[in-house]
Amino acid sequence: MGNVTDRADHGHRASNVQLEKLFMELSVEVSDNNKKKQILDAGKFKAYFSGHDKQFGHDLCVRLFGRLDDPPLREQFVTVMKDVEEICQRDPREIIAFTFSILANQSDSLPAEILPSLFKRSFQYGVILGLEEEDHSDPSTIIKSLTASVSQHLNKEDGRMHLAQFTAWSLRHCPSLFDGTRHWILSCIHGEHGQHTHSAADAAHDSNWMPYYQLPVLSAPPNSVLHIDGAVLWMLSISLPSLFMGGHHKHHSSSEKPVDYPVGGEWSLLYSSAANGFSLNRFLHHCSDYRGPSVMLLCYRDDESVEHLLALAVDVEWRGGTFYWGNQHCRLLEIQPFFSVIADGAKRVSLNEKERGFPQGLRVMSEPDGHGSPILHVPSTFDSLQIRDGQSYTLAAVEVWGCGGMEVAALQQKQKAWEKKEIARRIKVKRDALEAWEDNPDRHLLNWVGVSTSSSQEQQQQ
Repeated sequence: MGNVTDRADHGHRASNVQLEKLFMELSVEVSDNNKKKQILDAGKFKAYFSGHDKQFGHDLCVRLFGRLDDPPLREQFVTVMKDVEEICQRDPREIIAFTFSILANQSDSLPAEILPSLFKRSFQYGVILGLEEEDHSDPSTIIKSLTASVSQHLNKEDGRMHLAQFTAWSLRHCPSLFDGTRHWILSCIHGEHGQHTHSAADAAHDSNWMPYYQLPVLSAPPNSVLHIDGAVLWMLSISLPSLFMGGHHKHHSSSEKPVDYPVGGEWSLLYSSAANGFSLNRFLHHCSDYRGPSVMLLCYRDDESVEHLLALAVDVEWRGGTFYWGNQHCRLLEIQPFFSVIADGAKRVSLNEKERGFPQGLRVMSEPDGHGSPILHVPSTFDSLQIRDGQSYTLAAVEVWGCGGMEVAALQQKQKAWEKKEIARRIKVKRDALEAWEDNPDRHLLNWVGVSTSSSQEQQQQ
């Protein structure tokens, strides 16, 4: 799956003063043998860390402090919060284990019926923190898709999902599954309580602020008919490397080397079958010269009218020709109805419009350099696809989103404008040359001796 640690954090830590201040906000004063002391108030803690999921604060409280029969004092609270902060800034394997244990009540397994709640919680915090505008998309379809995928790894003896199997599945399919949850916890620890008081631009210049978490902003013409919404965008964000997530900034720490963090970006709609029609030529016209990563969404229905959504993520610009291309971050995903990583790796993609002696259309191979078998084929007609078993299905929609941010999109538009101007210049040069030839004495001499100098167009008009 490539480098699954590319979003791990190694940055700013909360100070003791910050954590002691947070403790005072979440504590209550009690008397013990005529001595007053501050203890953690379970109700305040649960409400503060819950956000939109009222159960999360309770589960986190139980995971960290038990049932609070003996409520922690300030020193214990600060120590525990520092440990949680450290876990949340480690690699995905430890983050998965910690977040899993919150819902599992410190157990190493979950009953199968709890899995949808785990994914729903992850989605909620991912969208709450990740989208600048309120999202109204329905996550039920993608939650079913994720649940169906992970349920294949249930323990056959007890029918439960064990941490080891869940971790292996997650690292392969969606290593950033809990990014939203961990950033929610970190924002609470740092006193931001999940609110975006720092913009992406502020985060880029503030070396004392933790990485800013944001899903890409979708940029498309008004009234566009789109097959991507907040739920699908979140699904892609947990599955794809940060290369596809848009803008980045460098975070500097006194104890770590500079690290690139995703801070949100902009996805630009490059091509849409709804607006541009099912045409390979139109696809190439709109996507050429976009020198950055992009994601192609392909929607179709099977013989039982079940809707399928595929995502082909390419980590370089689209390239036509009789060769295979792409680097190690290329992915072919099935988003719904059953989530899976169908293929990943370098030199598996080919795109041939009309060259003979090489398969035409768009192809993704099971092995690099054309070896193996095609697992996705969109013919040059660009109105159908074949997936894995070779059966052909009619495409319902195709969308291509440029993931390189505003700068890459602006460079593409600049290149397109130059090409348009260059075509106009060449047409003018050709027209001027023809007009000059009309008045050229040599042309008249050739006509006198019976040599025709009229263009084919002039002859047709005659």
